[in-house]
Order: sequence, then C-alpha cells, then structure tokens
Amino acid sequence: MVSNRTILGLVCSFVLALTGNFCFAQEAAVVNLMVPNAMQGTWENRGTAKHSYISEGARTEGVKSVQVKYSVGGARQESGFWFGLLRKDLSKYGEISFWVKGEKGGEVFRVGIKDSSHFEDKIDIRDLLPGGVTTQWQKITIPLSDFKSLKNWFDMDNFSVTFRNDYGQPFSGTIYLDGLALSGERTGVERQPVMKWAAPELSTMTDEQFLDLIEHSACMFFWDEANPENGLIKDNCSAFMADAAPMASIASVGFGLPALCIAVDRGWLPKDKVEERIITTLKFFRDKAECVHGFYYHFLDMRSGDRWGDCELSSIDTALLMAGVLYAGEYFKGTEIEKLAKELYDRVDWAWMMDSGTTPSMGWSPEKGFLPYRWSGYTSEHLVLYFMGIGSTTHPMSPDSWSAFSRGMNTYKEYRFSGPPALFTHQYSHCYVDFKGKEDRFMDYQENSIQATLANRQWCIDNMTRSKTYGPDCWGLTACDGPDGYKAYGAPNGDNDGTVAPTAAISSITFTPELSIKAAKFMYSNYKDKIWGKYGFVDSFNWDRKWVSGKYIGIDQGAIVLMIENYRTGKVWKTFERNANIKAAMKLCNFSKPKKVIDTVNLSGQWYLRAGDDFKWSKLKSADKEWKQVTVPGGWEAQGFDNYDGYAWYWYGFTIPKEKRALWSEKGARILLRFGGIDDCDMTFFNRNLVGQSGLFPPKHQSVWEKQREYVIPLKMINFKSKNFIAVRVYDSGRVGGIYKGPVEIKVIKEEALE
Repeated sequence: MVSNRTILGLVCSFVLALTGNFCFAQEAAVVNLMVPNAMQGTWENRGTAKHSYISEGARTEGVKSVQVKYSVGGARQESGFWFGLLRKDLSKYGEISFWVKGEKGGEVFRVGIKDSSHFEDKIDIRDLLPGGVTTQWQKITIPLSDFKSLKNWFDMDNFSVTFRNDYGQPFSGTIYLDGLALSGERTGVERQPVMKWAAPELSTMTDEQFLDLIEHSACMFFWDEANPENGLIKDNCSAFMADAAPMASIASVGFGLPALCIAVDRGWLPKDKVEERIITTLKFFRDKAECVHGFYYHFLDMRSGDRWGDCELSSIDTALLMAGVLYAGEYFKGTEIEKLAKELYDRVDWAWMMDSGTTPSMGWSPEKGFLPYRWSGYTSEHLVLYFMGIGSTTHPMSPDSWSAFSRGMNTYKEYRFSGPPALFTHQYSHCYVDFKGKEDRFMDYQENSIQATLANRQWCIDNMTRSKTYGPDCWGLTACDGPDGYKAYGAPNGDNDGTVAPTAAISSITFTPELSIKAAKFMYSNYKDKIWGKYGFVDSFNWDRKWVSGKYIGIDQGAIVLMIENYRTGKVWKTFERNANIKAAMKLCNFSKPKKVIDTVNLSGQWYLRAGDDFKWSKLKSADKEWKQVTVPGGWEAQGFDNYDGYAWYWYGFTIPKEKRALWSEKGARILLRFGGIDDCDMTFFNRNLVGQSGLFPPKHQSVWEKQREYVIPLKMINFKSKNFIAVRVYDSGRVGGIYKGPVEIKVIKEEALE
C-alpha cells in the first residue's frame, strides 16, 4: 500500500546516477557518481522517461553509457529521472560534471540539485552549452555555487535531469549521459549556527505541566512555520537551524487549523489573530490554491499555492485538510469561517474520486489519471476519508463503501489488530473522532488501535538486542524521518533499523496513557539535550547510527497536539463531532453504542467430526457411528486425525432453555455464533441454513486461519421448542486443522444507535 507519507519529498525531478555506486570520500580529487562498468544500482524512471545501458556509441570503448528516451505531453508536464544523494555532505566539493550527447542534437533539459529542506535549483542546459547539445560527446562542468537557492549543502537530497514542457507543444527525444562526477574544492560554505532551546528539568514539572510543555511547543510550529499571507504551512522545517522550506503540505494545514484553535483556548495565541489567519487560509484555498474537483495537490508551493512538482491530487490528504476545515467551522460557528468551511467542503467531489470503484482511489494526476491504488484495506488513517465522503450532501461516496474495504487481522504474541504496522495509521482518524463507546458491525476501533500500539511497544522490547535505541520506555515505530531519508517504520512487520519517533509514542496517549507519558518522560529526561528543540521533540532519532533527525514534520506535530489535547480535555473530539455531516456519516456507517451482552451460551465441549466432504451433512439431525466425538476447541490432529489434511465436517446439537426464549426475542437483540479460530476456511450452517463463510475453498484456496468468526443467526432460524443443529464444513491444507481456538459460543447482544 502507498501511504500518503511515503512520498514525502518527491518532486518533479528524477535521479541520474546509481544508488549502489557512491563514493563520497572527501579526500578524493574526483568522485565518480556513475560507474559505467558496474551499473548495478536501482534506477527509477518517472513519467515517460526510459533508460538503458548501451555499448554501441558509448563514450569509452568497452564501457557502457546511459541512453535516456523521453517524451513530454502538454504544458507544464515533465519527465525525467533522479538520483538520491542520501543526506550526503557536498559542502567541500567545488563542481559537478558529466558528459552528454543527443541523438539528433538540440535536445533541451534541466540539471537540478535539491537539498533535504526541499530547496531545489535547476539550470537550463542552454545556459551551459551555448551551441546546444550536439550528436558528439561534450563535457559539462557546473560550479556548485551556481545552484544559488540551496540552503543546506551538508544534507542533500538528489541530483536530477528533467524534461519540462513550458510551451504546450509535445516533444520527445533521446540523450546519452556518462561520467557524472564531483571534483574540486570549495570554501566559504559554513553551517548555520546550531540553535539550542532551554527546557526545564523534568523534576520541576507535574505531569500536567510536562504535557503542556510538549503540546505548546509542537503547537507553535503551525503558527511560526506558516506563510502569513496565505496560511500555507510547511511540510517540514529544520529543527536546529533557520530555514524557509518552500513546500507546503495540505495535511499540515489540516492539522494546523485545530492546533491554532487549541492555542486560543490555552491562551498561547490571541483569538483575533488566529481568526484572521484562518480566514486568510480558507479564502486562499477557495480562490487560489490549485485544485481539481475540490481535491488539492499533496504538496503546494508555499508562495503561490501551485502544485509542487509532479505530486498527486491526494484523497487522504484532502480529507485531512477538510477535517481541519470543518473543525475550524465548528469552532468559529456563526462566523465567516463557518461559511467558508462549508463552501470548501461542499465542492469536494468525493464520488469522482471513487473512479467507478467500491473504494476511493488514493489520488489522481493530470499525467497518469487515477492512481492504481485504492483505500481498500483497513487503516485508521482513512476512516476520516470515508466519513468525509459519506457525510457529504453535495457529492457523496456511497455508504456501501464503508463495508467494501477489508479488515484483515494481524497477530503479534497476544496482540491482535487490523491495519498496517506504522502507528500513524492507527492515530490520524482518532485525532478527530472519539471511538470510545462507538462500534460498528466490524470492530471496536478504539480497542484495535490499543492493540496495535501495545504490539508496537512489545516488538521494541523484544528487539532490544537488535538496537540500543529500543526499550520499554523508548518505543514508537511509525513513518518518519530516518538516517537514510523518510521511511515507513512499524511493527511487527516494518522495515526497521533502530529509528524511534517520539510522535509515535506520544500520539498514542489516548490509547496507552500511562505508557505514553512514561515514554515521553524517559526520552525527555535522558536525551533532551540531543532531541529537544524549538518545537519540542524532533521527529526521530537512532542511537545505533548516532543520528538525530534535523527536522520537524507538520503531520507528526499535528498528531502530538491533537492527541494530547484530546487526552487532557477531549475538546477536539467534541467540537468535530458536533458537525452535522460527521454525525450523518457515523449513522450511515451504522455506528452504535457499545454492545450490551444479555446472554451467552458456551458451546465448547463434545462435538462430532467426520473426514470427507458431503453437503448432505449440513442437514443432519443427528450424528451416526461414522462420526467421531472430539473436543472443541481443539485441533483435529491431536484427536485421532493425525496428519490429516483436506475436508472435514463438524456437527453439534443443542436446545435453548425455556427461560431464555423471551431474552433472545427482545426487540433489538442480535444473536451471534462465534468461533475464535478455524484452520483454514469454513462454511457454517445453522438449522440447515448457510449463515457464514470465511476464506475460500479449493481450487481458489485462501486460508483465514487467524480470523475470528462471528456469524449472525436470524431469530426466525431458531427452534425454541426443539433441537438446534450446527454444521461446519472445514478445509485444512496443513498442520493443525479444524476449530482449534475459542471462544466457541452464542452471544446475544443489544445495540443502541448513536444520537
């Protein structure tokens, strides 16, 4: 799955070189970035650019050069390739050089370098070759000082070559490249002075004061790191040095709007100034920020509001933006802000983003159309997207979409949860909606996020030998800045390298309050001098790599502010859930108050089992001598069916006591047949009627051995005056088979709709 966070920093440029062939030894006079004889690195083309390695026509006999074919469509479209510099220090080098020739001559492209703050400078090839690209090899040497916009030569992002259409006439061509290298020496490039921020000792603060310090520090990011002329808020900023990153994140703006309202409530900012800033922001999004069908591009230019690079119209980031917009409208109810908020929300065409599917697309771009990825698997991150779309009164998503995304379960030790391993995916929607006391027919979303958080922490404890960063009070794996760039860390299945993000543990405070506060205290008291700055905890750190992030990332700061405030007062939840569209969405998604269990029948014990497969067994009223008694729950392998794989049927009969009849028949009662686990897949029958199936049987076999079963039994199927029969068809492909895990029971529950 492509997360909205995994493309942080992706712009219109594309890499020119080979990831695996770097050598940045400072003492070398010339450092080759391209090693033509060892082209083993990973190239990633974007747009229509395609590369290959050629020997014929290469600059040096026996050594391959790179051939790049490109084509560019309408105005402002781009194609090209890029090469990550992986946070390298280029401050001591004087120039970058490479060789180029064209297939026909006259080819036009731009050479770019970008630093980690997302500042980028590009130089037109026509300014470097007065005679233009020819069919003969020419060497180009560019002083690094010519890239005048770059702010941080000590922390670089990429080198790029791009083909951009500025005139609207499509064009295509082929160029050849070789010999990309750094050389020379450079003086006069100095690091900006590192800024330190004093912070009180933990021993002098109460827990409330400590949380206030963290929340206040993170909150001010959204005031200080915004463009006051349009309200756009940076995607990220430097933690220890002044910068002016030119890229805004619409999700950062979304988190920023409630953060500024919180600042008013807590007396950190004056109400009139915040109101003025929010009006400016909403008017800018209404009138100037680039959008299509009411959706906004993931990243925007901080100054103009134009699309940043080739980023996509983002469905999830637009949803997070609109969540903040609606919050501001509720907070300033009866004012111009409420009217602007409604106007912005009402024009979002959520139905268009469905792209004729049952779940929404992750995004759209003018070059490629709708992205091939959908929000089709559970992540708390996208719940707010569904609420936004389903609650719309102008261009709604179908309420059926709520049931269309899958909710598969993960297991780590005793913890079971649905969703990805990165903790932010279990937090973002909870920033706005209090799921405590709310359930739908699928799950308890609050408990699910608690389980995911506990699993994340436990994984860090279990892997303390792998990393000296991890510990019982130093945990939190999520998508964040890392030693090698932005990365989606997580547990139990994340690609982890010892990096911990304070935001992950702190923003879990409404799930694991004691553990989250304890973790924040540990990080603060032990590492404050290294990881604390102007806006509180930096994004992440890694003691194995002796690395500390130099960044604050807006969406991480936002989660910290909103979740701490929810823990302290619940005000974000209360304000957001007042919105009429959100109320309507919750009802359409069939949320109810917690289920009240009014009766439970334990079905564990002696059942009957028969190997083989015959659908006539679904209609049996008794089990004959061909059936063997077994204990349920319990795998059949240990009960006389050694090494048996294939089909088998379970059978069970029971009667309902007379005194329970009225209870089961109460208005609003739901009767559920529950199995803790069946290996691999099943079809379950109640009184000869199929009531549920999990997994797929051969030939399209799909195992769901870890999934808990819960099947609804309609009241009309139940025999109150005679025996009831349960038959379960099971297929097992290996190891333990059958109904191996409890509970095995019937639960009678009552649900009450939300007001």
